[in-house]
Parts: sequence; structure tokens; C-alpha cells
Amino acid sequence: MRGHAVKNIIKKEKLEMAVWGIGANLQGSIDISDDFINRKIAYLGYKKEDASVFYEMLKEVALGDIVYIKSLPIGGSKLHIKNVGIVTRELSDVVQYIDGDTKNDTIGVKWLDLQMDLDIEMCDKKYTARSTSIYQEYSPFVIDEIITHIWVNLKTL
Repeated sequence: MRGHAVKNIIKKEKLEMAVWGIGANLQGSIDISDDFINRKIAYLGYKKEDASVFYEMLKEVALGDIVYIKSLPIGGSKLHIKNVGIVTRELSDVVQYIDGDTKNDTIGVKWLDLQMDLDIEMCDKKYTARSTSIYQEYSPFVIDEIITHIWVNLKTL
């Protein structure tokens, strides 16, 4: 069945929705994945003035896009996907508080409780954006793996 789900979603040249990777590591040491999942949201762990480029990218995330929480240790051989979700609300002015004073806008996400580890050699390891806080995923391998996992697990969602 691998690939069939992707063919239903991808037109010949254009993906109907985007796939985004987002980090959930605050200040390099605090894993905020559970906060994302429990509150059905995703956000950046930076103040807007410290990461304006990432906030511009977050504005591009649209309703129905797929987002995944990623972890990629420096020099690691696996792209660890902690969870996969569907965007249910675009960037809002709802303010979330992190660490007492950092304010962040959020996107709403229906987390699907899907995890996987992907061999970085198969993911186009030269795509260095995966080491950033947010990026659009372009690897056909990663997109196929994520959509296939969603498709296979539809019965239990």
C-alpha cells in the first residue's frame, strides 16, 4: 500500500497541502512536546523579535497542512518524529506563556499520536533546514512515510 496514500493527495506537480517540521525543544534543554499535544497547539519557543524569520514561516502554515514534531540530534542517523498532526487553526493572536514571560502565537493542531524514526540517509541528509525550529518538508521519502502512517492509522483515529 506504500505510496498509494500519497498518490491520492499529490497531484502531478503540486502537493495539496504542505508538510512542516517543528521543533519542541525550548532553550536547548526543555522538551515542550507534551505541552503541544495536551493543549492541541504548536508554537515557537522564541520571542518574535528574536526569531522573526521563523514567525514569517509559521504564518505560512495553513489549515489542513500536516505538521510533525521533530527531533534530529546533531550527527544523528535518525529523524525522530515525536508526533504528527493536522493543522486545525492558522496562526492566531492567542497568547501562550512559556517560561513566565515569553509570548508566542500558536497554531491549532489535531495530534494523531503517530511516532516514527526515519533513516536520515533516506531523508536527504543535506537538507540542513531540519536543524532549525520550523521548516517546510520537501523530501518525497519523509512525506510518503508520514502520509502512509496517517493512512494506515485512519481506522483508529
